[in-house]
Amino acid sequence: MNPARSDHNHDEDCEDHSEDGEEMPFMDKIIISENNKYYLLFNSSVTILMLFSSYYYGYLAANRFHLIDVHKEDPSYYMREFNIVMGLELIFLLHMIT
Repeated sequence: MNPARSDHNHDEDCEDHSEDGEEMPFMDKIIISENNKYYLLFNSSVTILMLFSSYYYGYLAANRFHLIDVHKEDPSYYMREFNIVMGLELIFLLHMIT
């Protein structure tokens, strides 16, 4: 393919091959564009989760002594709270990595 052609559109190429027909490296296949609609949806969802999580963490901190009594009645309560916090933190970690 002639690289000097101005009407060449990279999106028209096969995803698995580069312009010269060679196999693309794995890292080139997993690059996500900032304009990708799924990335934008994920980014917007993370922004909403960040707002929610700040209120949720505040709730946990403000009620930490009351939750001791709740834990006596329902021992699995802390585990549910721990799972929610870890789920949120894993999503934030994934967002930070991307």
